Amino acid sequence: MGHDIVPIGNHKLNTSSLEKLAEDLSNRININIKYGYWGETEYFELLNEKGNDDLIILGEINKHKSFETYILVDEKYMIKKLYRKYGDKLFKIPKLLYYLKNKTSNEDIIIQIKKEIALPNFDLELINGNKYLNINKEHYSNNIPYFLRWFSFCDIFTENKISDKDFLNGLNNFRRE
Repeated sequence: MGHDIVPIGNHKLNTSSLEKLAEDLSNRININIKYGYWGETEYFELLNEKGNDDLIILGEINKHKSFETYILVDEKYMIKKLYRKYGDKLFKIPKLLYYLKNKTSNEDIIIQIKKEIALPNFDLELINGNKYLNINKEHYSNNIPYFLRWFSFCDIFTENKISDKDFLNGLNNFRRE
């Protein structure tokens, strides 16, 4: 069984909205970004909107045609939209509680939804690639520089590598970025 190695860290990104985060990311790194959310049929019904279970693109930031294009998704966009529309009355809608109920009490569902509304949860993923970043309010997990498995990570600190000054300088420079 393997374990993926994922660098995590704090950030100072603007996570106040999906659009602001897309703008902030595009200003910091050279990528094109499409941003949006995953639609859910049941939520569209509660909003009295038409839609289905599909990716909804709200906007794009194209910096240069040669840059890689990523998709930025707000994982809780629809529940936030429902809460903006209904406020605390949302938790009294039987259809929503039925849709979300999964061996938990209604009180647990309400606590979970309020956490999801308050705490940002975004995914940035390369289109047609295996690079992605998970962004929360104050931290991120970075799967863009993929280190393979635990063995590859441990290999960095073996005797051969630990005595290679060029390798160590490169590793330290990478860690500073």
